Amino acid sequence: MISDDADPLYGVMVEDCFVLGWSFENQVLTVECSFSLWPGNPNYEKPPPEDWTCYKEGKLILRNPQLIGKLVAMENVNKSIDPDGSVDFGSLDSALIDDGQLTRHGPFGAVKVALDDFQFVLTDE
Repeated sequence: MISDDADPLYGVMVEDCFVLGWSFENQVLTVECSFSLWPGNPNYEKPPPEDWTCYKEGKLILRNPQLIGKLVAMENVNKSIDPDGSVDFGSLDSALIDDGQLTRHGPFGAVKVALDDFQFVLTDE
């Protein structure tokens, strides 16, 4: 879990965030996720009894990303279908912040982006 108060992903357990889809258009990679929020995150709410933490849907918006390898097409990734019928492509594998850059690994591949070009937006407020 990233734990620096100045970090946009403070209180987000990256390894427990599920990727719902992604797109790459006009040098912008948008990754739709179900984010795992923990106490300390300003958007955290007490979870329902069936969840072990607070989950909220949102997007990672990465402008002008440097691709590390090849961007993987969604149709080439195994997806999971949960008992409730919801679909995801697995979890985000890691997030590393170093020297003003965020490196993100997930089922879409790996990208590096300047922190100034990174945005975390919740969509189910």
